[in-house]
Amino acid sequence: MFAYARRFLISKVIVLVAWAAMPLSSATAASPDFPTKPIQLIVPYPAGGGSDILARVVAQRLGTALGQPVIVDNRPGASTNIAAGMVARAPADGYTVLLGTTNTFVTNPYFYATLPYDPVNGFALLGMPARLPFFLVASKKSGIRSVADLVARAKAEPGKLNYGSPGQGTPHHLFMELFKQLANVDIVHIPFKGVAPIMQDLLPGRVDTMFLDYAGGAALLKDDSKINVLGSADTARSSLMPDVPSIAELGYQSFSVSGWQGFAVRSDTPAAVIAKLRAAVDVSVNDRDVQAKLKAAGFEPTPQSAAEFGRFIEQERAKLGNLIKSRGLAAQQ
Repeated sequence: MFAYARRFLISKVIVLVAWAAMPLSSATAASPDFPTKPIQLIVPYPAGGGSDILARVVAQRLGTALGQPVIVDNRPGASTNIAAGMVARAPADGYTVLLGTTNTFVTNPYFYATLPYDPVNGFALLGMPARLPFFLVASKKSGIRSVADLVARAKAEPGKLNYGSPGQGTPHHLFMELFKQLANVDIVHIPFKGVAPIMQDLLPGRVDTMFLDYAGGAALLKDDSKINVLGSADTARSSLMPDVPSIAELGYQSFSVSGWQGFAVRSDTPAAVIAKLRAAVDVSVNDRDVQAKLKAAGFEPTPQSAAEFGRFIEQERAKLGNLIKSRGLAAQQ
């Protein structure tokens, strides 16, 4: 009798130990109640900018879809690495969502020796709400009035013209390097600490040209007394400035770039939680009111599901990765 009781107790202990050793994600996956508390949306840029506006517009609708508030938490710095690292270290329970960008998922591995996250396998994508249109512009002082003018001047005087960007590896930098490659021209890169300082040199003509995003430069783009707008960067004309031709239609058919942001959580988040988040993101990014607000803020609504977003990122990795390697732009590591 004593031996039987002893075996029974041992078997119960084994069962309890095995249950306790189960991954937290499995226990979470079994709960149909997610979410039961507010969700953090980690944004890698300061409050008040275009990405912050996008995050807050979508967060409001996302909170309604999930039945819990979605709280925006701005964690700028290190080309989105601070925000992405924070999400990578957070519990894999779906309560910490990342707003990731081109830098996060595509270009940072080329410019940082180590990253606090895995850009390829570390995240499960949830979807993308919109793209950020970019425009090729030139200083009035430069006398450059068109893409043809820019190319002709750059070919006639290699290395004399310059362009500004907010720094190495930013979309503004890479988009111009792609244009230079396609047009076979030499235009010197001058890195700045942000777009605002570039404007201080572009307007008086110390900087000749640059790629400017609509959300950050709408006032300048609409004022033809300040700068010359030469072309839009995406394949087709932007609905925000339909009179501006696309660079592709001006003879550079393969030129198609834009800024973008999309949502992700840790890849080891329970499958049921990921599915619920994806469904809520789909509802939110396809909401007409959300799209209208995003367009008013300077974005082109281009809602993508998680699968579509994944395919898009793979295309971006191929295009920009090849560009970085072929032009020797990667940091020395």
